[in-house]
Amino acid sequence: MIAKAKTSQSTGKFGEAGDAAERQMAYYLERDFGSSPNVQLFHDLRIEHKGHAAQIDHLIIHRYGMVIVESKSISGRVQINAHGEWIRFWGGGRKQGMASPIQQAKLQRDLLLDLLEDHAEQLLDKVLAGLVQARFGGCPFMLLVAISDHGIIERKGANPPEVMKADQICDRIYEEAMRHKRSRLTLCLKDPDYGMYRINAKEMKRLTDFLVSRHTPLRPEMEAADEAAADAADDPAPPVARPARAAETNRRPQRSKAPNGKAPARKARTSASEAVSAEGKAGEPGSKVGKSAGSVAASAPSVAPQAAPGAAPANGKPGSSQPANGQPAPAELVCRHCASGDIYVTNGRYGYYFKCRACEGNTPIDYTCTACGKKGRIGKSGLNFDRVCTECGSEERVWVNRAED
Repeated sequence: MIAKAKTSQSTGKFGEAGDAAERQMAYYLERDFGSSPNVQLFHDLRIEHKGHAAQIDHLIIHRYGMVIVESKSISGRVQINAHGEWIRFWGGGRKQGMASPIQQAKLQRDLLLDLLEDHAEQLLDKVLAGLVQARFGGCPFMLLVAISDHGIIERKGANPPEVMKADQICDRIYEEAMRHKRSRLTLCLKDPDYGMYRINAKEMKRLTDFLVSRHTPLRPEMEAADEAAADAADDPAPPVARPARAAETNRRPQRSKAPNGKAPARKARTSASEAVSAEGKAGEPGSKVGKSAGSVAASAPSVAPQAAPGAAPANGKPGSSQPANGQPAPAELVCRHCASGDIYVTNGRYGYYFKCRACEGNTPIDYTCTACGKKGRIGKSGLNFDRVCTECGSEERVWVNRAED
């Protein structure tokens, strides 16, 4: 059954292409499962929980578990190397790295499970003669990435089972559900990893109503900003140079010379502080009474806002960047469009970004860890926004919003 139809419509070159891929996948899913009372389909489901948001292209709930399908529009070819890194190839021999859709789906799964787990008593029945509250920790959860039918997948040293063409997705979901059903009929003796979890009809109804009620569509201005950011992230063309806003902004300060006529050596770049915290990995699914995976922020384009010329270090007040755990403060962050410092952090489909009060422009937040160079995540605590690296465990304060933001 179709619990939530696809209603949003994107604009822009890449937005329209992505929208077409999602509609193609929605058609396949509805054709195969749209009339089944044992399957619920959700398209374009956006949820918010604990300050984080996740936009799920397709969520399928069946009697034995759940499936997230991440649709990707690939007009040329995409390559996955032995390290799990994704490279997109364009016409004219151009190529560009892209974020892993598998990791994106994992983040969506973790946030969804965290939301459901917090409402388990409302959504699930008790088990073991009504003595134990059922949980979502043991719920089987399959992740799939659907590459549009006209795209080409090149598996160079890696063959992730999650990745396949869009027209293969429905068969894969059906095979998974039937394997659970067959194992359950044999009391899970031959296939103990399958058939242990089941969602009954009443639980299915409560789950469906709950998720539909928790759908939080983007506001129009945030959706436009996200689509512009997605276009900028996907477009392999080099950026067009913009004229300087003022003569002094384009002038590089001259380095004074020492008495011997040579320029003094550059100062060493301040190193990032050592790791101050580490986040454990999300728990693996166990039993129906197990604990769910933890919440993880949604991913976003990793582009740094421009620093104001000659900007002073952050003062740590609300509405500014601020050091966390004694780390050195970064240069003041400003709007990339008008160089105004009157900005604040908000969130959209692709994660957190800066919004300018002066020109209403959007500036992506740099997710790159300054300690190890890996891509981290942005965590929110009240008005504070910290960049947390799950690779090395370092944590850096990125911004502090004002109370009215």
